[in-house]
Amino acid sequence: LKPAFHTVFEYSDVWVDDARLVLLNAQGVREHGGTIYTRTKVISGSRKDGVWHICLEDKITGKTREVTSKSLVNAAGPWVTEVLSGLSEKSQKRVRLVKGSHIIVPAIYQGEQAYILQNYDKRVVFIIPFLGNYSLIGTTEVDYTGDPSLAACSDEEREYLCQVVNDHFKKTVSVEDIIWEYSGVRPLFEDKSSDARTATRDYSFEFEDENGKAPLISVFGGKLTTYRKLAEHAMGRMARYFPTATGSWTGKHFLPGAQRADQCLHELQKNYPWLPNSIAIRFVHSYGSLTHEFLGEMTRIRDLGIHFGSGLYQCEVDYLIHKEWVMEADDLLWRRSKLGLFLSAEESGVLADYIQSSVQRALSTGMLSRIT
Repeated sequence: LKPAFHTVFEYSDVWVDDARLVLLNAQGVREHGGTIYTRTKVISGSRKDGVWHICLEDKITGKTREVTSKSLVNAAGPWVTEVLSGLSEKSQKRVRLVKGSHIIVPAIYQGEQAYILQNYDKRVVFIIPFLGNYSLIGTTEVDYTGDPSLAACSDEEREYLCQVVNDHFKKTVSVEDIIWEYSGVRPLFEDKSSDARTATRDYSFEFEDENGKAPLISVFGGKLTTYRKLAEHAMGRMARYFPTATGSWTGKHFLPGAQRADQCLHELQKNYPWLPNSIAIRFVHSYGSLTHEFLGEMTRIRDLGIHFGSGLYQCEVDYLIHKEWVMEADDLLWRRSKLGLFLSAEESGVLADYIQSSVQRALSTGMLSRIT
């Protein structure tokens, strides 16, 4: 920090990879008998005889199918109103789309501590050590219109984040230092606040049924950090439609692969002493005890198969295809992991070719289904 800063406050917090958290919840649904439809869009839905009839479109093949359900929860985030329109439902509630962008630069400082910087505009910007060699800087708050899936970091946001860092640190960063960037859209509940910074981060439900059957809950707002509280609240509203339901239970149930990190690492090192420590640590953070599913009875590094670079081997790629719904290289490089920061363009191309051929072969032989 610059000499002008004499006083800091320290506290401890936790972090999680948001994409992997969502994925593990989907895997948990599958473990409990649920069905996951990947790359599938809700086209329309209507009530008939007290049951929801929902039309789904496969975004790869273009084929449609109909599924039925006793209830429906619209948790589509920034697309919540779009889904409602397909259900021929209207709502007085709205979401306010606010874009948040992040940039990745070479590590600004040594150490594992993160920083929260109080900016002149009364916003805070964080800097977090990221994957050993980098610093993650974010986030911005910009009102957004358009397709949320197309959100991207703007020149103004890049300059803003760099300037906040430079106002606080001796070591400066510039737009040219940015190695990677990503943006997301927060579906904030519209509370008529004039400033995105002060808009509520809480959520609101809209609930209705038809003659006591086929209930619909639409979720406006909310944050991933409190997703379980929101989900239990929603299921509590549904309880009277499912009299045999047992009530809240997720507070005492682990997500797939959950295990104390130190214990999991010790087991991996004991069972696979030939596995490089850097890879073992990444496996623990990504898969936990599920790592054993793809390492199995392997006894040497050669058993891992093709090495695509940066510690990514064939056995892990195959696992991600068959267990984590990976269908293209970006799924693996940027969503299931951040290995895209480490693989070269040539290595990424080889990986993309392997995934494409593996997925096509598995789909054609019935060894892989996108609906599980």
